[in-house]
Amino acid sequence: MFPVAPRPLKKAMTKRLLAVAMTCALLSPAARAEDPAPTAVPAVQVDNPEYLKGLKKVAITSFSVEVLTYLKAGEGGDLGNLISGKPNSVSVTLKGHDAATWQKLVGDYYAVLTAQLAAAGIEVIPQEQLNELPEYKSIAGASTASPHEEDAKAGKGLYIGSVGVPMLIQSEDAVFRKGLFSKPPEDPYMTFGSRFASGFSTGGAQNAEFALAKKLNAHVLKVRFTVVPTLLTTNKGFWVGNSVESKASLSLPTYVNRFVVYAPSGDQSKISLSSPAVSARTVGEMKDVTSTAGTALRTADAAGGIALGLLTGGIAGAVKAGANVARDYEVIVDGAAFNQMLTEELSSVSQAFVGRLN
Repeated sequence: MFPVAPRPLKKAMTKRLLAVAMTCALLSPAARAEDPAPTAVPAVQVDNPEYLKGLKKVAITSFSVEVLTYLKAGEGGDLGNLISGKPNSVSVTLKGHDAATWQKLVGDYYAVLTAQLAAAGIEVIPQEQLNELPEYKSIAGASTASPHEEDAKAGKGLYIGSVGVPMLIQSEDAVFRKGLFSKPPEDPYMTFGSRFASGFSTGGAQNAEFALAKKLNAHVLKVRFTVVPTLLTTNKGFWVGNSVESKASLSLPTYVNRFVVYAPSGDQSKISLSSPAVSARTVGEMKDVTSTAGTALRTADAAGGIALGLLTGGIAGAVKAGANVARDYEVIVDGAAFNQMLTEELSSVSQAFVGRLN
């Protein structure tokens, strides 16, 4: 808070004081966030668990793992973040990884997943047997080639599948809904074009999945995982806005890490994370690479239009003038260590999911 003067200051002096105060706040480094507490056992929720009763056999009709290489989050302009020094716009770029190794990694992880299912007493119908069925051929016909890149609201990532297993890029509201009038949250890891197109390109595949479950008297299992190289969280910031905090820990968000299960009866269940699964270890070094030019521009804005906006229109005026603090980061990882951590986190989450199937 600014000190209360014993008598009114002249407008010009007030303007200069506010500009200097906000400029200093921008130039001061943001506080480093503490490492997140480890998630020993992923927190899992189950929708419609009654339709999982009697599950003994599954046909896997869709499998994908998305790994983000560029992540972004923002909460818009806010004077409070400007004064507190906390960013309300953050981007993170993954460096040091070898995306060419991820196809084999995901294929190996798929073998881990099927082994987890078998260990739980669940039979996985072999792909060779499924390939002979017309329903499965219809599903495979809607599959997207792996790897597939999406540059969406949350950032840029690669969808990767396993050889011989369909990879259906589908919006979640086209796959599962809790009720007739319920609407799932926006899927920020998929472009609008993919979400819109999935209703047409995979609509027939979904009908085939229900038909397949009935024909085989087995549950159809659709697997989707999304992994981000850092944990970005938004918190209520100073005065009125939200700030974004970044932590260099591998994390799996809640909504897009899930099993969707279609029962032979035509009913649906869903197993998903109820809170993010966050690695207990940091994935690598996080470096602030915010450009000097960008910082200078924001400083000039603070000393000029934003300060004037505060004087003439209060907080609302400053926000309208474009108050903003943006930070850009790079997370530099060791490729082999990152891949090992990726496999560990995927295996931990899918093991928790498998434990809720029956």
